[in-house]
Amino acid sequence: MFLSDRSDDAIKEEIRQLVEETNAPKSADELLAAYAGREGELLKNLRKMKAKQDKDASIKAEVVQLIEDTNSPKSAEELLAAYKGREDELLTNLRKMKAKQMSNEEKEAMKVEVAQLVKDTNAPKSSEELLQVYAGREEELLKNLRKMKAKQENDASIKAEIETLVKEVNAPKTAEEMLASYSGREEELLKNLRKMKAKQERASLKATEKDSLRNQIEELVKDTSPGKSASELMDAYEGREAELVGHLAKLKNSKKNIV
Repeated sequence: MFLSDRSDDAIKEEIRQLVEETNAPKSADELLAAYAGREGELLKNLRKMKAKQDKDASIKAEVVQLIEDTNSPKSAEELLAAYKGREDELLTNLRKMKAKQMSNEEKEAMKVEVAQLVKDTNAPKSSEELLQVYAGREEELLKNLRKMKAKQENDASIKAEIETLVKEVNAPKTAEEMLASYSGREEELLKNLRKMKAKQERASLKATEKDSLRNQIEELVKDTSPGKSASELMDAYEGREAELVGHLAKLKNSKKNIV
């Protein structure tokens, strides 16, 4: 949503929230007074501050974890102070240190999983090539391959459901043709096919209900002889068949009472 699309109250509310979350040196009222007429600029600055603080917190958390994993002789505070402004470099060094310290069993287990994932995903490069490219970042490689496998499995699941739905709704095009038309928008295609199936099921249910009503009406017409055929009455009461059943039932009851 563009800032121009938001109300002044909504912008001020977000500013107050960000001031609190970033622990800004000035209060929200002071900042709003200083940026009167430029609230959008203030909001952008506070968002940047929040994003930086979030990134710094994420880096610090990973540094702390890596220091624990590598049994580093220095604390997180000492290393972050020494690498102030170069935190990314510190992270790279600690990641490499962790990779070197991995036991032979851990390294072998990682290689086995990478090889299996490369096979499962039909990756364009061999496991040896990928491990060489990701030297020191094997966990990142594993994470990427796991994501790739999960996506492929999800895509396969979507394709299988689409193929099933195309048959069930008797679509005018084949699953392959529709998938080609919706390339990159498979979930949208799946949603449309689900709607089509639901619509057909509702129509089928209505037809079943209508057949049931027709049977009731034909039976009541026989019992009451209203002067018109069941078809004529259903045409006259199209869309109101249940009402017709009610009228005929009353007519039947009234004739019983007369008798």
